[in-house]
Amino acid sequence: MTGRQARVLITLFFAAAFVYLAWGFFVPLTLGAAIALLLYPLFDYLRLRKNWRPELAASLLTLGVTVLLILPSTLLSIRGVRYAAARFSAWKESPFLNAPGGDSGLVDSFAQIPFVSRGITWTAEALRMDQSDVLDSVGAMLKNLGLKAADFVTMALSSLPTLGIGLLLLILGIYFFLADGDRVARFFRNNSVFPDEQTEEIFARFGELCRAVLLASLVSGIVQSIIYVVGGAIGGVKDLVVIGFTVFVSSFIPVIGSSPVTFGLAAYTIVTGSRFAGFSLLIAAFVASVADNFVRPIVLKGGANLHPLIAIVALFGGLQIFGFAGVFIGPILAGMFFVFLDAQSKTRHLD
Repeated sequence: MTGRQARVLITLFFAAAFVYLAWGFFVPLTLGAAIALLLYPLFDYLRLRKNWRPELAASLLTLGVTVLLILPSTLLSIRGVRYAAARFSAWKESPFLNAPGGDSGLVDSFAQIPFVSRGITWTAEALRMDQSDVLDSVGAMLKNLGLKAADFVTMALSSLPTLGIGLLLLILGIYFFLADGDRVARFFRNNSVFPDEQTEEIFARFGELCRAVLLASLVSGIVQSIIYVVGGAIGGVKDLVVIGFTVFVSSFIPVIGSSPVTFGLAAYTIVTGSRFAGFSLLIAAFVASVADNFVRPIVLKGGANLHPLIAIVALFGGLQIFGFAGVFIGPILAGMFFVFLDAQSKTRHLD
């Protein structure tokens, strides 16, 4: 074994050891780096135009993101999870759906809506079943969904301490990637295996991917939540803050987005509450769905032009491996995979 091979093996060993140690913090650090990239133009403005020290500019921007986005989102998430936990716990203790020993009031009220009643009648005739059996099946299905949701909410409550550590690392990551961003970029440039031209292209594409994936999702989610909150306010719906944040979070769900939440809440309100409020939410749900199809492409602007199949695989794969944060990390990793393939192809032609 030559000296060069030995040095490569030692370097790979310590690199693998470091990745193993830091893997548990991969998600918050990656999100911190992506958010820092979004803030970097403003950081450059404060540092170069206003002559602020890098540490001061990074501290101010990190504090702003924490106060305006991270802390409100965290507090609303905890409030929403606790509210859902209390509601689902009540469902567990006293099932209100059409199940053995349960109260069938909700399902019966839902079945009294004209178009729902016609649908149940058609289903019963098509399947040659009694309408009461169809209602029992629907009630049992809804009850099982509610119990699954209750288990999910309970798991979310038990993971709050881990979430706190992740949020702390996310905030620290934003600060250090801003304050030491030039040093980090210089390190990767000096150790890049690609020529200078391909290295700069990789850096540029990484910035475009982070901006496209994060900004498009955030803007679309904010627009949808505002539309739905306005519809709820017109209808006199309560708990609009929790509802708006729930719509915002659910807008990140791959493929289906916030539609199950918005249309489901509208249907629930129509059945159990005011018809006027329910139809206000229903109209807002339609408008929010249409707005998502316009807002997201405008913000993306080709920054993450992945094939639809690749994008879906990246979204669901990211969700499965990294949890909710995988909605952002999955497309970024998939996009960078193709960026590196393209850079490798160009380097091979140069050689």
